[in-house]
Amino acid sequence: MVSIKDIAALTGYSVATVSRVINQSPKVSEETRRRVEEVIRSTDYHPNFIGRNLRSSASMKILMLLPTLDNTFFSDVLRGAGDAAMAAGYQIVVGVTNKKAEVEESYISMLRSCQVDGMVLTNTILDKFDLNRLAGSYPVSLLSDIVEGADLSCVTIDNVAAAKEATEHLISLGHRRISMVNGYYYRSLSIDRENGYRMALEQAGLTYDPTQIVRADYNFKGGYSAAKKLMTRKDPPSAIFCSADSMAIGAVRYLMDHGLDKQVSVMGFDNVQESEYFFNGISTVNQPKYELGQQSVQLLLEKIQDIHAPNRRLILPHELVIRGSSHPCLGG
Repeated sequence: MVSIKDIAALTGYSVATVSRVINQSPKVSEETRRRVEEVIRSTDYHPNFIGRNLRSSASMKILMLLPTLDNTFFSDVLRGAGDAAMAAGYQIVVGVTNKKAEVEESYISMLRSCQVDGMVLTNTILDKFDLNRLAGSYPVSLLSDIVEGADLSCVTIDNVAAAKEATEHLISLGHRRISMVNGYYYRSLSIDRENGYRMALEQAGLTYDPTQIVRADYNFKGGYSAAKKLMTRKDPPSAIFCSADSMAIGAVRYLMDHGLDKQVSVMGFDNVQESEYFFNGISTVNQPKYELGQQSVQLLLEKIQDIHAPNRRLILPHELVIRGSSHPCLGG
């Protein structure tokens, strides 16, 4: 097992200097910090504070990593997670990665150094190999964006079925030219929702055309820009399925600005609070956000109690919520 003395020998710095880097002391130069952290990563050294933990017992804190705060989907998720944690005597520590690997890794170091007792990962950048190594030693659960091949507990919805039903709703209204606005990231979510969209089209005898999928950021601006791209084509769609409500709201805003909101239907995903009150309301897929957060913590608590507890995959129910943004196709 690699020790702090080994790290000191490999870097050429003293044990005291390595210790200061590990404890994030401001008295270390950036060059020294980078060198020590590089060796720590390459040797897979995990500082532990067992002595400190024996004195203070568990931290009674759970780390919840989010990719962004742009999507209000996470508000209800956090509320559910917070309530579940509080009921078990824990507090939630929130980390926002902004989809940056180095930021995610810096938060994960809190778990490795026992500053938190467990971690809920939401839309992680880690691959299945990194996740399996991490979950083999520390309590971890996954929420929403599932990584296939990762051997750990997770909770999500059936994103393929949900996207298929959303697209089928638009088809039932007579729409035949249906585009999709999907994201750049969130690996399994993007793939699954795209697959559901494709399945609905093909089962209805409609042509699946990958050029009808526009990628954008999961926010209002992304949806607005995507709608602009779609509606300025020679053969624009009569309906748009968006992979998130934030995108759908942006798309509807563009349509309103250009007098097209009565001609083009929009379907969102998530059922965030804004979708109910924006304009005539955004038709969407409701995810049980509070319950997703709640169950992600429950799964984590099982691992905190026993790291060898069986892994569980929970698939929570979804439902369509039909509002004013989806309407019969005017073109027949």
